[in-house]
Amino acid sequence: MVDIFEVFEYPLLSEVVLELRFPTRLSLPEYIGIFQDKIIEEFPKLNEGYLTKIALSPDKGPPLQTDKVWDFKNPETKTLCKVLKNRFSIISNKYKSWDQHKSTKGFRNILEFTLEKFLDTFPIKTFERIGLRYINKVEMEEYTSNWLNKLFIPIFDIEKYPIESLNENFTRLRVEKQDDIQIILQSTFINDNNVDYYILDFDAYLTNIEDKFLMEKADQLHVEILKEFHSLITDECRKKMRGELKNE
Repeated sequence: MVDIFEVFEYPLLSEVVLELRFPTRLSLPEYIGIFQDKIIEEFPKLNEGYLTKIALSPDKGPPLQTDKVWDFKNPETKTLCKVLKNRFSIISNKYKSWDQHKSTKGFRNILEFTLEKFLDTFPIKTFERIGLRYINKVEMEEYTSNWLNKLFIPIFDIEKYPIESLNENFTRLRVEKQDDIQIILQSTFINDNNVDYYILDFDAYLTNIEDKFLMEKADQLHVEILKEFHSLITDECRKKMRGELKNE
């Protein structure tokens, strides 16, 4: 039986994002400094800026809108806490297990600490959405269907459409799981600096969550993504992540 909680020596995961969405809090900027003081040991750097977006208006054309954003950073762990007036995110670009592994903090440890300080500062009771996203970016040793089949279970008909014949490919599914969890599953192939990569992207989410259930729901989303991930990789892939196979 597959152990979905196994921590691998050479994981495929390249980015993790936990995002909470909540009704706009106009008073949030007044207290952002208090929040910074509470998390400064975990996130010692701060960048302030603006996100620009286009809001389509049928009368006046597409005016630009800007949202203030606060980025609290930890360069050593490559972890970011991003706060807007209606969103809170924890983003990791360096692999971490979910829970603490050996002496290294897990993603969940950082999330729990930061979220507790956020809710202490901003008493938001109901969140419109909680989403957890895992992005796997896998360097392809060869751009062939044979390589893909050895390590992954493709989510499109690879026999009918071998990847050697594809000029463009992007597959996206949205699947409903137990307890109202939705998972958006995406896969594609990209070329980055003349290196081919296979992208396997999982975005699990729930809506209308009370604050006291946020960590519980984050754990549930994590488990559902693990189940989905392990259903789409082969035993050969698991051996590779353990370091039992050398690159061919």
